[in-house]
Amino acid sequence: MFEKDYRFSGDHAVMVDNMLIENGGIFDTVYDAFFTAAIVGILIKKKSNARGDKNNYKTIFADKFNNERENTNLILRTIILNDDLELSGKDDEKINRSFRNFATDEETKKLNRKLIESYAFAGIEEIYNKFEQEYIKKNINKVDIIDFVDKLIDLYSDNNGEFQNVRDKIIDMARR
Repeated sequence: MFEKDYRFSGDHAVMVDNMLIENGGIFDTVYDAFFTAAIVGILIKKKSNARGDKNNYKTIFADKFNNERENTNLILRTIILNDDLELSGKDDEKINRSFRNFATDEETKKLNRKLIESYAFAGIEEIYNKFEQEYIKKNINKVDIIDFVDKLIDLYSDNNGEFQNVRDKIIDMARR
C-alpha cells in the first residue's frame, strides 16, 4: 500500500521530529513513531487531521516500507479491521479494504492511507503529550525508552493479556 515515499507535514512532523532519538526522544525512525502512533490512535479511538506549517515535514522512505512490509501490512490491516469510528458496522467493507482490495485498488489504498494517517496523527498527539509531560517539562535529558514504552502500554492496555503481542512489537521497534 505504501509503494512510494510518504511525507506528512505540519505540527505532527514537528512532534515526531522532537521524539526521535537523534533529538533526545524515544523513537529511532519516523516509521517507528508513525506506526506506533497509529496503534495508539486506534487504541484510544481518536483521529486527527493535519494542521500547521507545511514547510515542516517528515518522510518515510519507500525502502523502509519495503524492509518493513510484513509489519506495515499487519499494522494497517489490524487498524482497518478494528476501526469503529469510520467503518462501524461495515464488516464487509473492512474485509474488502483489509484483504480483497488492499494492495490492488488505488481508491482503496487512498482511503486506507487517509484512515491510518488520521489515527497516526491522533496517536502522535497523545504520545507527544505524554512525552512532554514525562521529559520535556521536567527538563530530563536522558530518556528511558523502555520505561516510557511500558508506561504507554500500561496506560492503553490496562495490562490486558490480549495486547501482549502488540507490546512486544512496540518494544522491539523502540529497541532498534
